[in-house]
Amino acid sequence: MSLIKYGRERLVLKVASHGSKLKNFPERLMPEQVRRIVEDFHLMDFAGCSLTMLDASLLSAFVERWHPETSSFHLPFGKMTVILDDVDALFHLLIVGTFFTPFHMDQATTVRMELVDAGRYQAAARAYMLNLVTCTLFADKSGVYMDVCYLSLFSALDTPCWAWGVAALTMLYSALDAASRIDTRQLAGYPSLLQCWIYEHFPHICERKIQHVAAADPCAKRW
Repeated sequence: MSLIKYGRERLVLKVASHGSKLKNFPERLMPEQVRRIVEDFHLMDFAGCSLTMLDASLLSAFVERWHPETSSFHLPFGKMTVILDDVDALFHLLIVGTFFTPFHMDQATTVRMELVDAGRYQAAARAYMLNLVTCTLFADKSGVYMDVCYLSLFSALDTPCWAWGVAALTMLYSALDAASRIDTRQLAGYPSLLQCWIYEHFPHICERKIQHVAAADPCAKRW
């Protein structure tokens, strides 16, 4: 697949991956009190799904075929796009529930103090989940900073009902819209979602090692 846009050659996009930070999340010793909270938020399975290595050339080739007007990839045989069923099958992220709106910066101090003053296990669970989602679903181009606005997602631990899958798909569409512009040099967001989707629907597009996982596990764990 060549990388040509409107008659101009473009460089392969820079793709930031946090896979090396996340690959050992599920294997790390975690107190049962923390694990239960993470499982209640439906993020325990998701923790082990990120790819350690990303294929920037492959992702760039698909970005080249993304059309924001139709929110789909225009391929030689027709149009395709990532849908909520894909997000559910690949990562077991909830596709029903509450869609959240991040709070304003002036609320950050209050929420941050809640995290610090909470009990040990509650604070540990919040810190774990905040690190997880800001390294994946809501990763920015810096690859370093955590946006404080996402603290609000974990301020209440008794009603975890966020539609993570909807947020993941929304962020992916937004990242693809931005990356499809000729002047963009980086794919932000959660590129593992796009690459796993490519692997799932185009099984012969490139060589890769497939892991054997349980039938109940997210499909993304195979890669």
